Amino acid sequence: GVHLNLNSGYPLSEPIRQCARFCDDSGMFRVRQTMFWLSKKEMLAAKTEIEAQIKACLDQGLCPTHVDSHHHVHTEWPIGTIVIAAVRQYGINAIRLSRNCGPGIDLIHKIYKWVFNARLKAYGLAKSQYFGSASDVQEILANASGDVEVMVHLTSESPATRPDRSEEIGLGRWFATYQLASYS
Repeated sequence: GVHLNLNSGYPLSEPIRQCARFCDDSGMFRVRQTMFWLSKKEMLAAKTEIEAQIKACLDQGLCPTHVDSHHHVHTEWPIGTIVIAAVRQYGINAIRLSRNCGPGIDLIHKIYKWVFNARLKAYGLAKSQYFGSASDVQEILANASGDVEVMVHLTSESPATRPDRSEEIGLGRWFATYQLASYS
């Protein structure tokens, strides 16, 4: 899949570098901030950048099956709007859901995530029913049915400072019980 980035490093396109909400004076992306509204200029710049990132993957001969993003920025409503249009334009069949399971999601965020994910489902772009970290999905795996996408981040820490916790969170049992799938 394509892991879109709008908040770390340097962009591929010029227009977004001119948008202070996205980039600093050196043209580097700013860290993530919530964006419920974008100006026309910012929408066009974000569209240009998202399309440039997807096109860069396609130009390398890759055939992405889905799109997600660094720090889940694709789940911000205006960015999500752009991503939906871009994946439909480039024939990509799925967009990762907004995290919808696990602890710490207050009512307002649950409602937002439900609406965002319902929009993906309406466009036929939601290929799983649940998305969360390995610890987030434990309750879903124990009590519900449906396709679950588990987010796993690799680490560069040494095993001595970050021991293997897969048994602690039940991944061995999970992999023995459930079938693995991909977006394709």
